[in-house]
Amino acid sequence: MFALLFVLILAASLTGELNAWAAPWQSDQPGPAGSVVEVEGSVVDGQGRPVPFASLVLQQSNFSRAIVADQDGRFQFHRVPNGRYRIEAQADGYQSGSEQLDTGLGGRQPRLILSLPRKDDPEEARAAGERVVTVQTLGVPGGARKEYEKGLERFSRGQYEAALERFDAALRKHREFSAARAWRGLTLLRLGRPEAAYIDLAESLRLDPAAYDANLGLGMACNDLGRFAESKEHLLRAQAAQPGQWATELELGRAYYGLRLYEEAEQRLRKAVDIGAKEPSVYLVLANVSIKQKKQDEALAALREYLRMAPQGPQGNEIRRLMRLLGAHDPPSEASAPAE
Repeated sequence: MFALLFVLILAASLTGELNAWAAPWQSDQPGPAGSVVEVEGSVVDGQGRPVPFASLVLQQSNFSRAIVADQDGRFQFHRVPNGRYRIEAQADGYQSGSEQLDTGLGGRQPRLILSLPRKDDPEEARAAGERVVTVQTLGVPGGARKEYEKGLERFSRGQYEAALERFDAALRKHREFSAARAWRGLTLLRLGRPEAAYIDLAESLRLDPAAYDANLGLGMACNDLGRFAESKEHLLRAQAAQPGQWATELELGRAYYGLRLYEEAEQRLRKAVDIGAKEPSVYLVLANVSIKQKKQDEALAALREYLRMAPQGPQGNEIRRLMRLLGAHDPPSEASAPAE
């Protein structure tokens, strides 16, 4: 199974003057009447070869259009109202994929190749996420984009200092590169520097109010800094811009826990699990919520799941001691292996 790549070309065909772009947590309605674009592109496999006759759907809350690519993987959606959309592709023998597409940020004709993460690789999925394709991102000079992609690659490998160097290089080539600024902030979070991360993420959001990564990162930074009300606001905006992301639900769970809204926290955390979260920390937060709710059995179940996923995690011994205090007689040992 190969991941699909999208080669997207946005050809703006504006018959009216483009209005000021709205923030992503506001309406997702199409743009003003008379403002339409041509959405063109190709579907290719991981080696850059065309995927023939892929099925594609372009949709948002009140708009949906389906087409089939030609034998060379090319497709075109005609006269699409300006707005924010999800484009989905499926083909026999390939992993299906989707991208978020925003056509309402300008009238250029940019070109971009995006790789979708493999479902069976949670590290790659966590590093890449589902990125929003915007004209702001597509208009970045090629040299800056190359440094940015190198930074993403190093981030996905856990090489955070090296990733930081590449994001810095991208920003030297293009100071107003919102995505590079956001991922610089996310990298600083991984390095345990939430104050510095907050500055970069706030700047990214100033440059591109559509930036899902910036809103998510600001929510994470605010959670780390104990600023839970502010975190909730950023995370709700991230959720509105890009629904169905388990990382957003996890961080909302953390925010609600910090606000002592334990029922809301539990709902968010369980939704993160339902979506497919592979992050062991989901279960740590869920266990803390259950303890606050005096749900001992549920707390123990969450702690067991954490140890199943990360039997040699840095907090493993403390968790085993806590489980004994909660009445568990046989907490999983450090040598336990995760279930397949």
